[in-house]
Amino acid sequence: MKERESRPVRPERAARALIEGAFRVARELGVERLLVQADRVSDLKQVERQREHERVVWVSRGDFTLDTPRGDDDVIELPEVLLSRASQLDMALFMAALTTDLGTDDSVVCLSGPGSGGSVDTLTLTQPARRFPWLADRDLELTRAAVATPTVARVLSLALRLAAEGREGRPVGTVFVVGEPEQLEPQVRQLILNPCSGHPRRSRNVHNPGLFETIRELVAMDGALLVSPKGTLEAAGLYLSPRTTPRGVKRGLGARHAAAAGITVEHDPCVAIVVSESSGSVSVYHDGQAILVLQRPVLGSMKLHRPLTR
Repeated sequence: MKERESRPVRPERAARALIEGAFRVARELGVERLLVQADRVSDLKQVERQREHERVVWVSRGDFTLDTPRGDDDVIELPEVLLSRASQLDMALFMAALTTDLGTDDSVVCLSGPGSGGSVDTLTLTQPARRFPWLADRDLELTRAAVATPTVARVLSLALRLAAEGREGRPVGTVFVVGEPEQLEPQVRQLILNPCSGHPRRSRNVHNPGLFETIRELVAMDGALLVSPKGTLEAAGLYLSPRTTPRGVKRGLGARHAAAAGITVEHDPCVAIVVSESSGSVSVYHDGQAILVLQRPVLGSMKLHRPLTR
């Protein structure tokens, strides 16, 4: 018997089938929300053709701007670095749980692609609480107040960029602590003279695009970087000495992770973001637990397509 010749499926055709399938799954299971990361205009149009009453959380990246097709939709912005599919989904779902009215036990159908301008190629059904078990033990409003801030989002973006690019071609490891300097003072100590001292606040705000190269140099020194809730880089070269030893740090992770987790137990709101020197992963700690862990981003430029607008 002659074997049938295998032919590759065109990405556009596969994307169309996945989008149609996503809405069939949502309607059959009574799921009201879809999370869509689509970079091609054709995919966006297909989503619009298929949807009826469903709400959509649109996932956008960097300077890829997206006008929400409907007023009750939400838009989640991801950093410009290229994340793995698993990390893209984790970060988008994490941000949706903290910044939209998506319930922690609500099911959501997720459509995603490679994150580099390609067509949709992945369909997932999940829940925030299933992906992040710690949500069940948290006061969500308090977590939102601490984590879902422009400063934390910006510092996370900087950490991901450091993880992807390193310094002089080599991996770097570091800790960012976002919290009130006065409250943290008893548990931090300068290892060196503070290189941030004496510089204008505007020039050392993390939202200043020109600060990244300075941060890249500062992380070459031992110690953590302290960022105020308003985004000012207050200190670098800090030794963290929390009084609490948290239980939520996985075995095998070093002192950097333990110190970062510990410092977030005693102060609220306080968030610590760790770039692992060995793996390049980026971990976000709050209240002593790792609430988000992202694999090392991929180097490379992104081809971004113009979005569907109305």
